[in-house]
Amino acid sequence: MSENTITSYELSPRSLYGEMKKAPGCDLLRAVMVCVGKTKIKCYNDKKDSPAGLLNLLKVILDDSMAVSDKIRILETEYSIESTHRIREELDRMCNLSDTIEQRGIEKGIERGEAVKLYELVNRYMKKNNCTVEEACDVMGVLPEEYRMAEELVREE
Repeated sequence: MSENTITSYELSPRSLYGEMKKAPGCDLLRAVMVCVGKTKIKCYNDKKDSPAGLLNLLKVILDDSMAVSDKIRILETEYSIESTHRIREELDRMCNLSDTIEQRGIEKGIERGEAVKLYELVNRYMKKNNCTVEEACDVMGVLPEEYRMAEELVREE
């Protein structure tokens, strides 16, 4: 998908065999993909209700690098959207959610890196000293279960 596009995907029935009775609303199945880019785009005649205006509005709302106070100011000044308590709460929650997701990703990356290092160290020790996993883990002060969990993480790649 390209940046700054709005694409509609529509499903409509087509009879392949026999006579189909048209059911009400069956031609209303539609999905709309909105692909927001990083840069603001020029609205035609500066109309905020144009597709470009929608894309810019979504950029403001979804920008994880922008402070909530800046988002509220832009929503009020550029889009005439009144800042209610509920809007402030939702924007706060969205920002907190992205921070939480980022933090989880960082933690998983660190955990994975530690697991890879543990796996490599134990394997190197076993190869150098021609010993079993249990012997290597005992000498290195690592529980065999920790090694096996690290091994599983490494093999998931």
